[in-house]
Amino acid sequence: MRQTWAILKFTLKENISNKVFKGFIAFTILILLGIVVFKSLALYSQNDVVIGIGQLAIEFFLLLIAIFASSTQYFKDKKEKSIYLILTKPVSKTQYIWGKTLGIIALIGIDIIIMGGILTVILLLGKANLTATYYLAYLYMFYKLAIIIAIGVLFSVISDSMITSNIFTILVYILAYGVYELPLLAKQVGGGALNWLFMTLYYILPNYYSLTIRDALLPQISLHVLSTTLYSVGYCVIIMVIASMIFQRKEL
Repeated sequence: MRQTWAILKFTLKENISNKVFKGFIAFTILILLGIVVFKSLALYSQNDVVIGIGQLAIEFFLLLIAIFASSTQYFKDKKEKSIYLILTKPVSKTQYIWGKTLGIIALIGIDIIIMGGILTVILLLGKANLTATYYLAYLYMFYKLAIIIAIGVLFSVISDSMITSNIFTILVYILAYGVYELPLLAKQVGGGALNWLFMTLYYILPNYYSLTIRDALLPQISLHVLSTTLYSVGYCVIIMVIASMIFQRKEL
């Protein structure tokens, strides 16, 4: 546990000092400030426009950071040969995978707090009425990005190149928003290989539709938050266990 925590802290510091990471953060903050400047272009519900565009911008740029960091971390460590230095110490490959993954997840969590805090201050200064769903949207955003980070690390272990790892991670993220349609597609194609493929993808891919805040869920919001939390944590743990098992057998 101590070794995993040490790798987590090192990964967090390493990514924070990364120039690409700083560039993404600076650009996202500029976007948020730009939203304030141009929000007067909206004739109605100005604060709703700021919330919608602001949270979308935060998730988009943090998605880029999450995919870039998770899909390239292993290749970066291998290129710089730092992974050999780490594994020569009393650190197992499993501890390496968990430390790296949790470090990137912690990084994204801190980013969400910073960027979400900036947007929240902007909205409060504009006298916006912020509901519980507004704040929960950040929690669900964190869950979605944590899942894609775990998947990115898995693909980085499986793939032979950073490009392949990035492509597959992005593809999973896109498919995750339409996964709820797969059973319907399976029924339309009937039996056969396509039916099997669609249903397999339905059970394997993360379901991002369930990680979306909707007003219709307000009467049962506590139950929904609990179920999505268990789902997100469970999914991440399963993916990280699989990645650890594969990495154990991987030749460095």
